[in-house]
Amino acid sequence: MNKILVLFAILITTLVTGCTTFIPPEKEGKVTIQALVDGRDLIYIKGDKICIQHMLNQFIGEYNDSKIPVSINGNDLWHPIWNEAISDEHKFADGIPALPTTGSWDESNMRIKYVTTGLGKIEIVTYPNADNNYTLTIKADDHLPSGAHWYFFDIDWE
Repeated sequence: MNKILVLFAILITTLVTGCTTFIPPEKEGKVTIQALVDGRDLIYIKGDKICIQHMLNQFIGEYNDSKIPVSINGNDLWHPIWNEAISDEHKFADGIPALPTTGSWDESNMRIKYVTTGLGKIEIVTYPNADNNYTLTIKADDHLPSGAHWYFFDIDWE
């Protein structure tokens, strides 16, 4: 009986959390990104440009019609334009630092913190380096059936 109550509580919490407004934590790093994710997305950041690729599921309606923006540092609202599963490329607004385009970067000198309103997972696929043309690739996996959730990424480097 207790297991059923715990599972029920987890289910209700998941449903309620996914439906609430997302208030991100305080900005700590140089670049912050807030995006609504449903399914699996790859987020590519190279220098001062960002692009998203849907890997599993795709938003229907409002998201694909670019009515729900991606927020970069809270003051740069990007409304992606989609060509099938690939978004257009967006250049950061003036004043938002570009990710490094020289050197070698990994978890020792680039910190990527994330918060989500769901139970999804984040994976750093690649850190910027010469082999990948200095592209940071983040995989946001929100494929659980409870709908879309907000993801907040805080990126900092030394």
